Amino acid sequence: QEPLKLPDSWEGKVPLVVDMSSNFLSRSVDVSKYGVIYAGAQKNCGIAGLTFVIVRDDLLDKALPITPSILHYKTVSNGDSVTNTAPVFGIYVSSLVFKWIQSSGGVEAMEKANIAKSESLYTYVDGSTIFYAKVSPGSRSRTVSYTHLTLPTIYSV
Repeated sequence: QEPLKLPDSWEGKVPLVVDMSSNFLSRSVDVSKYGVIYAGAQKNCGIAGLTFVIVRDDLLDKALPITPSILHYKTVSNGDSVTNTAPVFGIYVSSLVFKWIQSSGGVEAMEKANIAKSESLYTYVDGSTIFYAKVSPGSRSRTVSYTHLTLPTIYSV
């Protein structure tokens, strides 16, 4: 089964909540089209333990009554995102990555680089007799590669 690719636009009747951990800061995104964007830093902009969450203002106060206040987005927003002890080292590492992205041309440059890298990789894989891509070209990710290795059969069963 092929992985699902996030649509470029969403016209649904419910807010779209997405996990962008695999492609956070890898391409330009219109955040206004999403209700909640979640991204773990460890894949593209930092170390494990740091998470980025972008919540649309009209959804900040939509927590269930049983939600502990520390997990309520409205509480976090009202406290300027410092209701807990901040993971200082993770924030520092991400700040270095952000500076590098900015000095490298920003998110637009990251997108161009990711397109070039994925095109190079998939061109090689598609011409290989050892590797093959199970994902059709229109559904391939620029940031996550799905390839398989074909090994010769040594033993017959």
